[in-house]
Amino acid sequence: STPKSALVHIERADQPGWRGGRATVWNGGGVDLEWQHALGNTTIAPGQRVTLLLEPVTDAVGAALENTDGTMEPTGDGMRCRMAPGGAVSWCGARFTLGADAVLELQPGQGRPFAAPGTDGP
Repeated sequence: STPKSALVHIERADQPGWRGGRATVWNGGGVDLEWQHALGNTTIAPGQRVTLLLEPVTDAVGAALENTDGTMEPTGDGMRCRMAPGGAVSWCGARFTLGADAVLELQPGQGRPFAAPGTDGP
């Protein structure tokens, strides 16, 4: 059978001067997502949208595309990431931890392709 995939859309509202702002996370895929945050974990079911209030950043995740313990390969405008269990991918302030045999495919929201891994970008 074909494995189900996740499609995650994260949109952050920039609200200068008001705590950390807010972000909306939408699960457009076919599997549950587990969102880990300061108060615990929240399961986001397929089709569900969650808006979160954000705290000011204390341990920022950078904007650059980086991975730990895995490989990345270009797929058109996107990037496909395969990680060993416990591996992580970070990009645009978000960090994704993948389970065994999971594949994360990222698509740039601005329509610009990713640069090859290890470069500074387009």
